[in-house]
Amino acid sequence: MDPRELKQQAKQLITETQKPSPLTVGVIFIMLSAVISLLCESLLSSGISTSEANAYLMHVQNGNLEKAVALLPQMMPSGVAVVLTVVLQLMVDIISVGFLIYLLNCVRRAGPVIGNLMDGFGIWWKIILLNIIMTVLITIGSLLLIVPGLFAFYLYRQAIYILIDHPELSVFECMRRSRQMMKGHKKELFKVDLSCLGWIVLTLIPYIGYFAEVWTVPYLNMIYSIYYNELQAPCTAEPVA
Repeated sequence: MDPRELKQQAKQLITETQKPSPLTVGVIFIMLSAVISLLCESLLSSGISTSEANAYLMHVQNGNLEKAVALLPQMMPSGVAVVLTVVLQLMVDIISVGFLIYLLNCVRRAGPVIGNLMDGFGIWWKIILLNIIMTVLITIGSLLLIVPGLFAFYLYRQAIYILIDHPELSVFECMRRSRQMMKGHKKELFKVDLSCLGWIVLTLIPYIGYFAEVWTVPYLNMIYSIYYNELQAPCTAEPVA
């Protein structure tokens, strides 16, 4: 699949899909993620007083590392705050899958709706388990060498899409099917990633990146949704729920 053709199709779908537009749903997704991120920061910093923070900084600046380390236990967030933060972060992962569901429905012209953002909660435990297993495998591969980590990353790129299309499957079956699907396509998808690198770098630029995400988040995810839809066969015209 030619990256230029994938990009053209993505732009066309974003332009043609209305009510709701991928840009509109993308902004809602970005805002939800931002609000949850702010809540997490607030929870993790709730146990730190201004006086403790100032004292810690003063000890570090004066080279009193022992006193600075002694203050750390008092500045640690509570167990409840940590648990709530983890739950909120997992919610972002689940909502991001809902965004992929919406985009797949756009690609298949199968009645995409804003409510698709919440559809991932129907398979939340599988989404979490899949993310954990993939993270562990990719991390282990990366610790051995960069190449095994990248290899694992591309092997399982389609697993989440397969889970969306086949929620009845186990996480391991989705990963197995992803391995099969990516045979002979890892280099191809790598080229697609390289062609999108400029957009990814743009989102990392301070301040500018926040505005760039309004376009890049729906655009890049639309490209990869189209790629999956072309890769898997046969595709279904039924809405993803």
